[in-house]
Amino acid sequence: MLALHPKRLGDLKVSISEPTLGLNQLDAVKAPLHLFKESGIVAGAFEADDMLDFNLDTIKVAVGSTFDLLKPMSVKLSIPQRS
Repeated sequence: MLALHPKRLGDLKVSISEPTLGLNQLDAVKAPLHLFKESGIVAGAFEADDMLDFNLDTIKVAVGSTFDLLKPMSVKLSIPQRS
């Protein structure tokens, strides 16, 4: 099931911070939305009910995987380009 349809508008932001995952499902669902916003990615249209259908462990794994994918991209952006 694909709940989010993220889209990159413009350039990624230079630095992102690791999301803090709450102990409840709602906080965990909001974590990827904050991560996308911080990195300059628009979450796109999604059904909130679909996001809440996942269990807490699945959401935490998905958020961690998303952060792991975005982290190297943001680090590359922060390295100055030599001319």
